[in-house]
Amino acid sequence: MTNSDWSVVIPYFNESDCLSICLSCIVSQKLKPAHVILVNNGSFDDSINIAKNFKKKYSHIWRDRRTLD
Repeated sequence: MTNSDWSVVIPYFNESDCLSICLSCIVSQKLKPAHVILVNNGSFDDSINIAKNFKKKYSHIWRDRRTLD
């Protein structure tokens, strides 16, 4: 398997306590995913900012902008 053989989709709703841990685990894998797609389901906690910060650091992370953030 190469780095571009897999992708991850993460739907989240008010998951600020574990979203950062989840994303850190994904980006630290030996085999990196081609894409990490974050789909916010209307969160009103800090998970939106966590997603934005990871998006700035890692170019293969995408945020679904159609969601309510």
